[in-house]
Amino acid sequence: MSLELSFLKTLTDSQKSDVLLETQIETNRLLRRLVQLTPDPIVLLRSQGDNLSSNVADGVLILESQPCPNNFKMIVTDWNLNFTTVAGTVRVVVLDANGTIVNNVLLNVNSSINGNGGAVLEPGQRLAVIGSTAGAGVFGCYFSADKKQTGGFD
Repeated sequence: MSLELSFLKTLTDSQKSDVLLETQIETNRLLRRLVQLTPDPIVLLRSQGDNLSSNVADGVLILESQPCPNNFKMIVTDWNLNFTTVAGTVRVVVLDANGTIVNNVLLNVNSSINGNGGAVLEPGQRLAVIGSTAGAGVFGCYFSADKKQTGGFD
């Protein structure tokens, strides 16, 4: 084999290796992106049993979730408020980072209720259960959500 052919073979093998490496790097990048875009199911808000009281004035905070982190959105997928003693009413609201009500999600809940969600929490917002009408009701709650990354990608 001549020197020129040997050099050409080495160059070709090197280019194949470079193409293979670039393909592998791109595949890894796309897989990381897919993982980032896949929703992460989380427990958004949960009481410890049926130990919450609806015997509070209108607007009094009963329980709140952690805030939605930056570069994420959380979509409520399931809600459950389970009264064991029915009296008084509560509502479920979205709070901003300052604790101000952005939106009412469920109003005048006075007995057990459950359903599928769709409320979206933006970064800094959180879900909360607050009093509506005082009464000696006792309840528990469980809300789940999908957490989706919306920014900060590699």
